[in-house]
Amino acid sequence: MVTVIQGPTGCGKSTQVPQYILDSCASRGAPCNIIITQPRRIAAITVARRVSNERDWPLPSIVGYHVGLNNQTSEDTRLTFCTTGVLVQKMINKKTLEGYTHVILDEVHERDMDMDFAILIVRKLCFTTSRHIKVRSA
Repeated sequence: MVTVIQGPTGCGKSTQVPQYILDSCASRGAPCNIIITQPRRIAAITVARRVSNERDWPLPSIVGYHVGLNNQTSEDTRLTFCTTGVLVQKMINKKTLEGYTHVILDEVHERDMDMDFAILIVRKLCFTTSRHIKVRSA
């Protein structure tokens, strides 16, 4: 399933939507492991810190980030904020997104080669898996 979420800057697309999905899954007892892309390293780190502060969770714990070689996730991480390049590398290396229940491509309007490649691979995965894909843009 693909969902497109569009809204103005600052409305909570990056910080609130993943938390809503996590809460919804938790209330139903459904498994949940979300990977969320950000176009830049600083954005991935900042958003992860914001969510961890809002929930009063240490970092890394339920929320974490992975930028370049800096992987601040744990076995308990259910919200992983990463750069688009990290997601592309995960998909290239593993040929799957096994273990992730939701993929969120954030800031898709900031098109670059990594985002175009991520969209292409995720589109292909839509036909072979039951992942939930969320696409967000300002």
